[in-house]
Amino acid sequence: MKAQLRITKNGAELYSGVHNIKDSESFGSACADAWQQLQRAQVIRETSIGAVLEHVNDSVVDQLDGASISVTKI
Repeated sequence: MKAQLRITKNGAELYSGVHNIKDSESFGSACADAWQQLQRAQVIRETSIGAVLEHVNDSVVDQLDGASISVTKI
């Protein structure tokens, strides 16, 4: 089924995307897409390659800490 995956934190939207979710594997894939988008945004914000390599995964976890994930059937 088509569904919109949204991740929000403190009223701000961190991610929104439409995915075909039919099982745990496709849900995991949708979450991986969200992770990659958050990771790309972090890379753009970093000022040096060393900072990127050191913080990219931790920064995504920090962004997701306290966030809400919602799935809405379309």
